[in-house]
Amino acid sequence: MRIWYTTALFFKQQILPAIQSKWRHRLAFGCEALSLRPIDSLKENARLVSGNVRKTAETRMYRVSHTMKFVSWFPTLLSKLKLVNQSDVINIDFSDFSGRQVLMFSKQTGQGRAIPVYFEFLKYPIAKGSQNLFIMAVIARFLTALGHRTVHLVCDRGFMIPVLVRFLVAENITFTIRIKAGKQVVAQGAKKSVTKLKKRDSLVQVYVQ
Repeated sequence: MRIWYTTALFFKQQILPAIQSKWRHRLAFGCEALSLRPIDSLKENARLVSGNVRKTAETRMYRVSHTMKFVSWFPTLLSKLKLVNQSDVINIDFSDFSGRQVLMFSKQTGQGRAIPVYFEFLKYPIAKGSQNLFIMAVIARFLTALGHRTVHLVCDRGFMIPVLVRFLVAENITFTIRIKAGKQVVAQGAKKSVTKLKKRDSLVQVYVQ
C-alpha cells in the first residue's frame, strides 16, 4: 500500500505539472488504469476506473491509447525532473523485451542496482541504415533530452565497437569500455591481461584496424 501511495503521490506532484494542462486529466486516467493496477484488458481496466460505464470507459481508453503525443513527453521528464544529472554514470546495452531488442540506458546508483531511465526499440530486419547508426542516433536523442552532455557512458567491450568509439570521441562524450579482468589488451607493444597492468591509468590498444 505504501508503494502505491508513494507512486501516486510522485505522479501527481512531479509528473503531472510537467504535462500540458489540457492533457493532464487524460494522462492521469491512463496512469491509474494501466500503471497502478494489474492489467486485465484495456477496456476492463478502463471500466474499473470509469465507474463501470462501458461507453465512457471505451471512449476514454481510445483517447489514451491513440494519443501519440504522450510518447514525446516522457523523454522531456529526464530534464524537467532532473532524473539524470551532470557526471551521472549511465550504462548502455541491448536487452531483450518479450522477443524485441531494446537499447537501454540505466543510471548507476552505487547501491548494486541500476535504474532504467531511457530506452528505444530496435526492429529487425533493419529497413534503413544499420544497427550502429541506430545506436548513435539514440545516444544523440538521449543527450538532447537531458539538455547537457556531461554524463559518463559505460558500455561492455562487445557493445563498444570502433565506429562507436570514434563517434563518442568526436562528440566529446566521456565514456568507459568495461571488460573482464582476464581479458587481454595491447600495452607497450605486448599483449597483457588487464590484471597485469602496472598502472591504474595505462595507454592500451584494444582494437586494431
